[in-house]
Amino acid sequence: MELQKVHDRFVSDYTEQNDWAHQHRRDGKRRPGDVLQWVLGTPHALDALERLFQPMRYHRRFDRAGYVRFRRWRVYGNRALPTQPSLVWLSEETLTVQYAEEPLAYYTVKVNRRGELTAVTDPHRLPSQYQSPQPWLWPLSAEERLLALPVPRRRRRRRPRPVELGSQGCLLLEAASG
Repeated sequence: MELQKVHDRFVSDYTEQNDWAHQHRRDGKRRPGDVLQWVLGTPHALDALERLFQPMRYHRRFDRAGYVRFRRWRVYGNRALPTQPSLVWLSEETLTVQYAEEPLAYYTVKVNRRGELTAVTDPHRLPSQYQSPQPWLWPLSAEERLLALPVPRRRRRRRPRPVELGSQGCLLLEAASG
C-alpha cells in the first residue's frame, strides 16, 4: 500500500509541474498532465505492483563469525547469531542483512549485468538487541573491521591423468629338462 502512495505522489508531482521541454508549445500547455491528458495507463493490481517493485529476498544462514555468504561475498551481520537463518535483501544499490524482521546492516553495492556483485562498500551496522556473550578482545577501528569480504573463485582441480603403464610380459618358468 505504501508503494502505491509513493507512486501516486510521484505521478501527481510530475504531471502538475511545468516542464522545460514544453516551454515553446503554441497551445500553451506547459505541464505533462496537460499535454498527455488523453493518454490512459493500464491499471495493475496492488499485489502485482508489489511483486514487481519489491527488492529481491534471499534466505541465508550466519556463519560462526557472523557473516552471510551472498554472491561470492561475505557480508557481516551479527556475530551473536551463529548458524541462525537470515534474510538478505537486494535492491538496486542497497544490500540489507536482516534477522527476525530486524535489519542488522546496510551496504552499498554495485551489480553488473549478469547479476554479480562487483563492489560492496559503505557498510552501516545498526544497533541491535542481539549481543554476543563474548566481548571483543580489543576495540577495532573502522579500517580494521572487515565487514565485506570477497570470496575468491574456486579453481577447478585438475584430475591427474592416468599413468599409462607399459605392458608387462608373461613370466614363463621353463622346466629344465635334464
